[in-house]
Amino acid sequence: MSVFGWFLSFVGFIGLIVGLLQMLKGKKLNSVPFHAPSQIAQLGPGAADAKGMVSTEGTVAPQGLLTAPMSGKPCLAFEITVERKYETTERTENGTETKKGSSNIFSDYKGGVFALQDGQGTVLVDATTKPDASFAKAHTSGVNVGILGLIPGTLQFGNFQMSTPLITGEGRTTGFEGTEKIVEPSGTLYALGALAMGPQGPIMHTPKGIGTGKLILSSKGRASLVKSTKRNMILGYAMGGVMFVGGTLMGIFGPAPDMSASGDSSSCSSTLAADAVNCDGRMYERDGLDMKWTVPTAGEYTLTVTQPKVKYPIDPSLTVTDATGKELAHDVGISKGAEAKVTMKFEPGTYTLNVRDTFKDKVKGGYGFHLAVVRAPDAPAPTVASATITNAEVPAKPVAKAAGAAVKGGAKPAVSGKAVAASGSAAPAKAPAAASAAKKQ
Repeated sequence: MSVFGWFLSFVGFIGLIVGLLQMLKGKKLNSVPFHAPSQIAQLGPGAADAKGMVSTEGTVAPQGLLTAPMSGKPCLAFEITVERKYETTERTENGTETKKGSSNIFSDYKGGVFALQDGQGTVLVDATTKPDASFAKAHTSGVNVGILGLIPGTLQFGNFQMSTPLITGEGRTTGFEGTEKIVEPSGTLYALGALAMGPQGPIMHTPKGIGTGKLILSSKGRASLVKSTKRNMILGYAMGGVMFVGGTLMGIFGPAPDMSASGDSSSCSSTLAADAVNCDGRMYERDGLDMKWTVPTAGEYTLTVTQPKVKYPIDPSLTVTDATGKELAHDVGISKGAEAKVTMKFEPGTYTLNVRDTFKDKVKGGYGFHLAVVRAPDAPAPTVASATITNAEVPAKPVAKAAGAAVKGGAKPAVSGKAVAASGSAAPAKAPAAASAAKKQ
């Protein structure tokens, strides 16, 4: 299975969700009844559908507009955020690194109640709950903190001023940034929401309940909003569908990562099962990294932990324990370029290899190391010596004595070289003949 394939599948799934949400939004835009502000003012609640929803389009009246706190611009709604900028210094095996970040320390949203009109009637719109609308950036500015790190007691961004809150969090504060976004009043504004009767007449607001959506506001107008929503739906479904299907197929049938940690160098797995291991690992904790190693073949093995070529490498420590937790071997390598090495005989079974820094140090991003396990070749089998007996190697006298012992009466038998076979054994047929000749004498 391919991990990258599943990642693409997840991204595609998010795209499908976006497409679904845009489809539901487009369906709402097309299904909710549309009336001019004057018609809604005349019909009242009767202008809405069975769910109490209605849409309209008109000109924004100057009454009820808000003033954005940072830029001072008139708006229908605004959102402001203040972020703390900081930097952290981290010690890694490659040296000291400085990283920058930000965190939100203040945010606020405020929307007004404004009127939409068409010259013959007016309908109110309540945007006090954040709507589905396009927010335009109206202001951004920063407050820097000097080298001494003195944080001011008051922060000011444009026309907006606030007391500095209690600073908590990581790193050293380097500054603050304020940002303001607004919903601008436009000549023509489209609105879709729930309709209710208020003291001043019909008023549109955010629908209540789960899954009912938000109040929709758009300066594009209804026709343009419907068109852009349809486009976003198509893009979401098309791109999401391709990535989801393609990623799923790749995830199922794609090549899986090699987790055996044998052969060519790869990432060290938490489980090793091979006579030969050649992998790169990384340990993040002071107690190091434990790896289970299954020995399939008995023999002498050499286990070596070496340092990577970095500025501040690990001082490697290698500990080998058996299945009961008993320590079998331990070695350390102190100073740059040093290695930890263990050579010993292992029987088939499961062992634990622990790699850590000798001084139990740890750094951001972890210490890297290389692990190599090599099995010594088996000793050659002993050679069994063999000999071939030839005629020259067989002594003649023992054969003659044997023949003489078979002759009674002290007669000397005739001894011939033909009594020794080519194989080095005496010919049995000659002995009876010699004995018979002696009896005749």
